[in-house]
Amino acid sequence: MQSILQQILYFFGHGLCHQYPERSFEAGGLYFSVCARDTGIFLGFVFTLVILLLLYARTKDKPAALPPAWAVVVCVVLILPLALDGASSYLGLRETNNLLRYLSGYLCGTGVAVLASGGVFSLWTRANHGLSAVSTPGRLSTVLVASAAAGAAFYLVYPYLGAGAPLLVFVAQWLVFTLIVALILSSTTFWRKASTERKPAGNIPLFLLCILGAGVVMAAMSFVASGFALLFPWYVHP
Repeated sequence: MQSILQQILYFFGHGLCHQYPERSFEAGGLYFSVCARDTGIFLGFVFTLVILLLLYARTKDKPAALPPAWAVVVCVVLILPLALDGASSYLGLRETNNLLRYLSGYLCGTGVAVLASGGVFSLWTRANHGLSAVSTPGRLSTVLVASAAAGAAFYLVYPYLGAGAPLLVFVAQWLVFTLIVALILSSTTFWRKASTERKPAGNIPLFLLCILGAGVVMAAMSFVASGFALLFPWYVHP
């Protein structure tokens, strides 16, 4: 059973990541579906969005505007460590490790989540396109501190979570792709017609469609990556 679960994790992560064991976390006898850096990206993105959703859970008109310019600058600063850590290590200028990979990935995922928060909130029927989720420095600071605490907590406890740790990351990975599919579909006439039903039950088919679409996209990426490896065996995934 454990072997089958590992194969599933590897299959859906294969199109996204090199999956080198020495660059990946392991818990409960299972390697994560993606490497430490990608683990940070997915968790940073999902944890940050969950925090934003909780902050605005009781707000009827969801803040769907882009972050202000100063917040965008902060997000770019959060993304830079991943580029610096990845580029410098791949060029052989310095050595890195899984903790640095995770931290730089997590910061990047956090920054991207803040930038994408307006698009995610725009999926709600009552979306306020004149209000940003991080309209003040205080609100952004709250989000970043809470997200950092969540990311640190996961890193400290994941070895004790057993198979639940790689499964949590796998769910986060699937959720990110579900949101990507949802954002793409939200621009279509089909979505606008289907989402006119405001009752929660009316959006369930759309949600299930996005979940299924995410699985199809990840599976397709896995097959493409496998085919690429067969055509170009000399290629080494970075």
